Amino acid sequence: MSITTAFYQRLADDTYLKAQLTAYNGMPGVFTASPVPTNAKRPYIVTAGQVSDSTEIALHSKTRVATQFIRDIRIYTDQTGSMAKIEQLGEHVWKLFHQQPLAIDGWQVLEVKASRPLI
Repeated sequence: MSITTAFYQRLADDTYLKAQLTAYNGMPGVFTASPVPTNAKRPYIVTAGQVSDSTEIALHSKTRVATQFIRDIRIYTDQTGSMAKIEQLGEHVWKLFHQQPLAIDGWQVLEVKASRPLI
């Protein structure tokens, strides 16, 4: 399983998000490529590519390769004049990832940290 697949599965398999996001081709509105299809209806989530990828971290040593990945998860909703929906979804997504285990084949994931949503 790749990093992209792990992120997708964490988001698309979540019961709360399935109920809150629109469906696209029978699946929850979670996209791993940008731009999303033009016929996708909001609300949906996009998690695509690494924002940064660094091995210059404290866990990296002569005997262990350690990498820090930073990835954005973006939430899109219709303009309603309120940020409430984005705030609710953002907080939920944060809880799904922050300090939660994440299985990625071929990797030993030591730590998962998520930043609080930026609105």
